Amino acid sequence: MPGDAMERVRSIASLVFAAVFTALAYMFFSYSVSLLYAQPPRVTAGLMAGLAGFAFISAAVTVLRDWLILRAARAVEEERGKG
Repeated sequence: MPGDAMERVRSIASLVFAAVFTALAYMFFSYSVSLLYAQPPRVTAGLMAGLAGFAFISAAVTVLRDWLILRAARAVEEERGKG
């Protein structure tokens, strides 16, 4: 069953990457808000931090979407193999 172990490692790695990307997105969004509300406001830095946060949340959503599609495809494959 080495294939199952490797599949589990890949699945865990995908979820860890998605969690890290989500944490980075939150961090950059909070930096963006704090930079925009600073006195004097640092608009360019705040907008760039917001853009980075959006990029990280997009990466997290993409990783999770691909993980869900892969799980669904494997479930269908297993179901066809049993029938």
